[in-house]
Amino acid sequence: MEAGLKTALALVRSSKRQGEARPASTIVLTDGNYTAGRDPAYLAPAFPHLVVLKVGREQAGRTLCRELARLGKGTLREVGEFAALPAAMYGAVKDLLRGRISY
Repeated sequence: MEAGLKTALALVRSSKRQGEARPASTIVLTDGNYTAGRDPAYLAPAFPHLVVLKVGREQAGRTLCRELARLGKGTLREVGEFAALPAAMYGAVKDLLRGRISY
């Protein structure tokens, strides 16, 4: 997860939007557990807006997901089943486009 967030952050930084009222948003899909690398929470404050979609019903990763969303000035949405993931992703993108997810 650490490596993925580092890559996403590099992309955000390289695509700064000139004159935009809202910052670039990043959506992260995760179960909240990291198996390699360090705890990635230290990277979250560097994101202008980080939306976290937690996949799965396990409680273990919920704390990290909340922390990532809080530090990343974004929101956490939980998706219990993989079958619900496409609708959750669509909903998050739609809300971002409509300005419903707070910054």
